[in-house]
Amino acid sequence: MEKNKRTWIIGICIAVVVILAVVAASTGGCARNDQKKENGQVSAQSDSSDSQPSSGAAASGSSGTDTGSGHDSHSGHNDGSSSDTKNSQINDMLNGNDSLGKYLTEQDSIMMGMMDEMVIRENSGNASLDFLKGMIPHHEAAIDMAESYLKYGGESTELENIAKDIISAQKDELKQMNELMKQYEEDGKTDSKKEEEYLKKYSSMFSEGPMSHHLDPSSVDTIDQAFGEGMILHHQMAVDMAKDILEYTDYEEIRKLAQDIVDTQEKEIEDMKKLVR
Repeated sequence: MEKNKRTWIIGICIAVVVILAVVAASTGGCARNDQKKENGQVSAQSDSSDSQPSSGAAASGSSGTDTGSGHDSHSGHNDGSSSDTKNSQINDMLNGNDSLGKYLTEQDSIMMGMMDEMVIRENSGNASLDFLKGMIPHHEAAIDMAESYLKYGGESTELENIAKDIISAQKDELKQMNELMKQYEEDGKTDSKKEEEYLKKYSSMFSEGPMSHHLDPSSVDTIDQAFGEGMILHHQMAVDMAKDILEYTDYEEIRKLAQDIVDTQEKEIEDMKKLVR
């Protein structure tokens, strides 16, 4: 009896311990679940809260960025636009200067080539032949200069018309001079004394007359001015040569040609002076 009673007491104690253990385990699990839930809610709220301000910040940042970006972009755009305008103006100016520079370089090259071709390296014995040998490359250079002016383009309609007249008139005179030179070479007529006197005056132009003076590039600001002043110097050479040969030629056709050159080119000199000076 006493033994059974102890057995029951032990069994009840074990049962109570088991129940308490189960209850404790259950309570701990719930607590943990509740904690997880609470933590989950806090985390969710935190995430939501973080997300919301972040979103707000993003929106604000985006707005701020847009505003800032827009401001920077606008500011940059204004600076760029201003810079582009300035660069455009500089480029336009440089292009203009470049065109003038190219024209002056081409004009100088034409003049140097002309002067080299005009040198009488072998006497023909005939002053009229020497005149033609000098005037032919001179006319060719005038045509090249006029065509160069038309190519680079000035603003003066009057100078443009003069350039076209030079091309037309001097091409006709070139054809005539080449035919006369061929004719005089075939004739073989000579007068060494007249030739010697003519060549003295002719040669002096290279050192004392207009041929010794090149157009100063620094003195011109436009293609119109460069062409006008350059052609005035060029025309004056032709006038001097034509006036000199009048005294030493034996041919009436040379006399007429030379006088036409004087009359035409002296008038053009006066016209160009009015336009560029």
